Amino acid sequence: MLLNKILKVLKKYRFQLVLFIFGLFFSILTVDVYLRITEDKSSDGGQCSSLDKYFHNVMIPNTVCRQISDEWDVEFSINNLGIRDEDLSFYKPDDEYRLVLLGDSFTQGHGVELEDRYSTIIEKRFNENNPNVNINIINLAIFGHSPLTQYLYLKKVGLLFNPDLMMYAFTITDFFDDNKRFEELIFSYPDLGEDAILAKIESGQVEFDFEKINKSAAIEKNQEIEKSKTVYLIKKWLRENIRIYKFTINFIKNTVRDEKENQSLTGDIDHDIYSIIRGDDISEDDWQKLWKIPITNLVNMKKLLEEKNIPFVVIAIPDAIQVSSKEWPGRTLISVDENFSDTREPFEYELTERLNSHDIPTINLLPGFKQSGKFPLYFSQDYHWNKTGHELAAEIIYNYLLNAGYFKLKTSE
Repeated sequence: MLLNKILKVLKKYRFQLVLFIFGLFFSILTVDVYLRITEDKSSDGGQCSSLDKYFHNVMIPNTVCRQISDEWDVEFSINNLGIRDEDLSFYKPDDEYRLVLLGDSFTQGHGVELEDRYSTIIEKRFNENNPNVNINIINLAIFGHSPLTQYLYLKKVGLLFNPDLMMYAFTITDFFDDNKRFEELIFSYPDLGEDAILAKIESGQVEFDFEKINKSAAIEKNQEIEKSKTVYLIKKWLRENIRIYKFTINFIKNTVRDEKENQSLTGDIDHDIYSIIRGDDISEDDWQKLWKIPITNLVNMKKLLEEKNIPFVVIAIPDAIQVSSKEWPGRTLISVDENFSDTREPFEYELTERLNSHDIPTINLLPGFKQSGKFPLYFSQDYHWNKTGHELAAEIIYNYLLNAGYFKLKTSE
């Protein structure tokens, strides 16, 4: 009976129903076309990278992509060895003094052209001022890396460049990233204790098992692991081809959020990437825990290089919110207001002290950045250096290296 009534209604209003469906389809199509025209064309250059079982993530050799935002449009060219640079070889001429630089996206040059990176500026300045010296700075930085992954990269790849001097550029995200990578290795080796995993890291004999990592992370978050490849492929197609679907999903993820829940993560060392500077929001035990893994891996670097008689220097890169209340207005995205203050001493001074106890010299850029009087040094919606920031960093590091006498100037015969 009910079905018959429904069919009669549909038959009676079939013309109106067809018009409604057509109008709905046309409206969706119109909105989708509009979103395609007006959508944000930003790109982080992620298409040039991939996961890697040895180093967690790497750049894909011989690829070219672009980093695009409201503040930059930069070509990202990855060379034959998977490094953002011109093609390289491990061969080292006898008259070359080679500095190998490790780090993350700051040092890789996020948002700036290759020639504007501080490593390129330093190399150019040294060679211009010392024409009889052949100084080559090889920048091996990879975005998202931290001391743990860069140590593994140094052990397997970096040493093949036969450096005369090794430097690591330490950033505020290294605390979170190093502890996250260590957690992922715990997931990768569920039958091993932390000490055994630390020993495997030092030996360079660890691999990231992403299947175990993903399963463990999902279980930890009480999330159901999606087993249907068909569902995944459908969602992927919808995101790539239907702009309304993509816009709606992004809106839900980025806008419709529980603000109280986000605020509760502040100071949570497992989720807050800036927890190291949260002051009273982080306990002393958690603060000390954040230091353990990155310091261990920096010391691993020192010991490894010491065996090869290679000097090692760490650069402490200041964060925008430490330099000035005016830098990086977009800081509100990480729950940091304009009047930020850390009740603890800036991490760069603690880092310097801890590394000094292991005879590792540190270049602390924070004082120079705060006293420079230059503005802006960082992008407004991103915490990385702009061109001016790279130029200032290059000036400070150049003067330190020159005064410390690391480069033994060689005269041509």
